[in-house]
Amino acid sequence: MVIVGQVGAASPQNDLNYLAFEDFTWNPRLSWDDWFANRLPAIYGSEQLARRFYELAGDETQSIEALESAREEALELATELEDPRQIRRWKNLAEELRRRLALVNAGMTQPYGPGPLEGIEDVQLDYP
Repeated sequence: MVIVGQVGAASPQNDLNYLAFEDFTWNPRLSWDDWFANRLPAIYGSEQLARRFYELAGDETQSIEALESAREEALELATELEDPRQIRRWKNLAEELRRRLALVNAGMTQPYGPGPLEGIEDVQLDYP
């Protein structure tokens, strides 16, 4: 099955969505725990890392400290991996967390998730 849509692995949320859509469509009896145990370790580094990736990608915090800490964690984990595909996904997560942090710092109260995108197109994201 080939899924064509958004930006894939460059967007952690979309990437997880596409992986879940593909896997659960092919195997509707697949359990959540089996998905984490058998499918995601090759993509994120291990079952534990896959679960952590999912937690970080889905965290709705707007705390600057929590976002900075999560971004640092994602970057650190990327340096510990050897598979370039896994490294890229963790770096993409770090970039997404940096984007969320920039939106919070810009005064956006809903830096991600469903909702209107009005005004977001004009946000300047300063790269360090």
